[in-house]
Amino acid sequence: MKPAHDNRRNDLAKIHIAKKDLSLDDETYRTIVRSVGGAESGSSADLSPLGRARVLAHFRRVGWNGRHQDKQTKKRITAAGDILASDPQVRMIRSLWIQMADGGAVKNRDEQGLRAWVRSATRRYHNAGVGYSAPEFLPGNVAQKVIEHLKSWARRCKIELIE
Repeated sequence: MKPAHDNRRNDLAKIHIAKKDLSLDDETYRTIVRSVGGAESGSSADLSPLGRARVLAHFRRVGWNGRHQDKQTKKRITAAGDILASDPQVRMIRSLWIQMADGGAVKNRDEQGLRAWVRSATRRYHNAGVGYSAPEFLPGNVAQKVIEHLKSWARRCKIELIE
């Protein structure tokens, strides 16, 4: 039988691997450790065995599987556990925006114009009703709606899209 401290080290290693695989920033990670695991300090070292199990279960619930993920499929999550838009989704939104600008439907082709439009177009999907400030901050399901919105806008304007 393994000593208890071996399980602790193993759990802590898994927690830190999950943090890296899920691309969690320090603030989000500490918020998860506090809220899910119950460690007031926000440090995984202060987690009880039950807290470690809860944090690992939370990471699995939001998409971490314990195996190495390549960068294309790496999932980013918020403190609330929402899975953010994937890199291919963000690239698709930018590509559609540029094609819309080339077709004459969009006047401001740059990143500032895209961010302003995303904020306006996503107000109804944001909890506070203010919209998301950039494509990379969209939850995955909202990013898909934004992509479909841009595609239908292009169809209405009769702009040929290259996907």
